[in-house]
Amino acid sequence: MFIPAITDRQMNELRIIATKGGENANLAFSRWLKEKARLEVTDVSLIPFSDIVKTIGEGDKMVVSVLLRMTGDITGNTVLIFSEDSAGRLIEKMIKKTIIPSNPPLLKGGRGDLGDNGFDAVDRSIMEETGNIVVTAFLNSLVAHLDIAISSTPPVFIHDYAGAILEMAVMEYAPVADYALLFNTEFYEVNTKVDGYFFILPSPESLNILLEKIEGREGVKS
Repeated sequence: MFIPAITDRQMNELRIIATKGGENANLAFSRWLKEKARLEVTDVSLIPFSDIVKTIGEGDKMVVSVLLRMTGDITGNTVLIFSEDSAGRLIEKMIKKTIIPSNPPLLKGGRGDLGDNGFDAVDRSIMEETGNIVVTAFLNSLVAHLDIAISSTPPVFIHDYAGAILEMAVMEYAPVADYALLFNTEFYEVNTKVDGYFFILPSPESLNILLEKIEGREGVKS
C-alpha cells in the first residue's frame, strides 16, 4: 500500500499551481464559450481512492466524463466529470452559438434534461474539447511551475455510472497506490454554476516526482 507523506508546504505549492491552472483554464474556457466564464479551484486535497466516488455523490449516479492520459515525466490519468444536466446545458449553449454545426433533431426538446436520449457524435465532440481545454490548462501550469515535461493523449468521452468511470481510471494503479489528487473546481457560465470535478490520478512514482520537484524548489513563487 502506497501512503504518500505530504507536507503543508508541498500542499500549499500544489494549491498555487492549481490556482494558476484555473486562471489559464478561465481564459481558454471563456474563448471556447465565446462569453465570460470562470473556473475556480476552491481546494486541493490528497484523498484515498475509496473516497473519490463519495466526493461526487453516489457511485450509481450517471455522469458525463472526459478522460485524458498523462505521459512524459508524469504519468497517470486525468478525469473531468460533469453531472448530466450540466453537460446538457453546456452542449446546448455551444450548439446555439453555432460553434459546432449540428442537425436540427439535436435541439428537439432541448438538452437540459437528457433523460434516456444519450449523446451523439456532436455532443461527444463538444465535451471532449471542453475536457481537453481544461486539462491542458492545468497540465501547462504544472509544466511551467515545476519544469517538467507532460503531454496528454486525445480526450475520451465516457457516459456511465460515476463509480464505473472512476474504477476504470484508477484500476491500473489501485494495486500499488491508494491516493489521488483532487482539485475541487467550480465552473460558471455567466451566473450559472456548472457541476464539475477534476481529478489527477498520478502513478505512485509520478506523485513522488511531483512532491520531490516541489520540495526541491528554493521558494514558493507567487
